Amino acid sequence: FPGVHDAEIVERVRALPDDDACIESLVRALRIVHAIYVPDMIVLAGGFGMLLNDRGERIQGLISDGLTRLANPNWELRFGDSLHHAALGAARLASG
Repeated sequence: FPGVHDAEIVERVRALPDDDACIESLVRALRIVHAIYVPDMIVLAGGFGMLLNDRGERIQGLISDGLTRLANPNWELRFGDSLHHAALGAARLASG
């Protein structure tokens, strides 16, 4: 995005309302993940996940509302705490 600065992106993402297409798409995708994989935990890693961290309870509530009965009712939603989450995991695996 030419001309868009990091601070502006942070502001825009944090200001997204729950009914924004981006948030609704994320919620729908994670409901589908629940129906297929029945996870105990989902972690939103990376920059987008970090930006949504302060809305975690609301997002988890949106996902849980309308989940299929196949889903784990005690699942957790967590957020990454580093932009280098994937690199740290790969390094940990490589180091044995």
